[in-house]
Amino acid sequence: MGDAVAAALTRARVKVQRLRRLLAERGAQPQRVQRELRLARLLFDLALLEAPDTAARRRALLASSSRLRALLVRRDRELAKRGGEVRLLLARVESRLARYGRVRELAREVRRGWPALACDAALLEADAFSARSKHGAAARVLSSALSRCSGEQARLARYKLAWAEIRRRRLGPGSRQLEALLSSALPALFRQRVLRDLAAAWMAREAPRGAASLLVRHGGKTLGFELAEQVASRLLERQRAVASESLCRRALALSPPRAA
Repeated sequence: MGDAVAAALTRARVKVQRLRRLLAERGAQPQRVQRELRLARLLFDLALLEAPDTAARRRALLASSSRLRALLVRRDRELAKRGGEVRLLLARVESRLARYGRVRELAREVRRGWPALACDAALLEADAFSARSKHGAAARVLSSALSRCSGEQARLARYKLAWAEIRRRRLGPGSRQLEALLSSALPALFRQRVLRDLAAAWMAREAPRGAASLLVRHGGKTLGFELAEQVASRLLERQRAVASESLCRRALALSPPRAA
């Protein structure tokens, strides 16, 4: 664990303990709901700072989940307004606990009741389907979510949709989603990632006309030419393999039958 992570972990633990002490105090607390929600967020942040697959991470996640579930059953005007926010955070916590059925339920509740959070909810629901290798269901959720997403979220939804299609062996639709991404303004590193994914998808099937020029146009003379060369080499290998198999089949067909 690096020094920066260790320092962040210490700060998060101090904040959690301080807030727990405040909530344990007797008497009226006008800001109790806000503090409860803040504590649940802090516990989730703490869990992400803890080392993966440790008891400490799981304890923090379970504590966050317990706090959020308690908030959902409480009758409070402030909570009624923030119900979507609470459910969305709980869905993220449950996802880390691999409770994917619960994630899908919460995401659907958010999409039905809080349209402003529908895109976030759809991304979580799609991830829950993908975690169970239900890529067709993930693709359907993401396709319907594209109209509700904008900006960075829209790019992320389209990228996830592309991979949902690729994983269900629909390379054509998947590569077209990646091509559509390249037509928008992307951060440099993300653009490189999309280009590499697109080249990999084309290597698994026949590349369309203009593939090389698209790679060079979006990837520049260095990365673009490199990827175009990789795609061309892979497709040439496949053509040679097909030609070799065809030659073997013809030879077998022409060879005389063996004597019994």
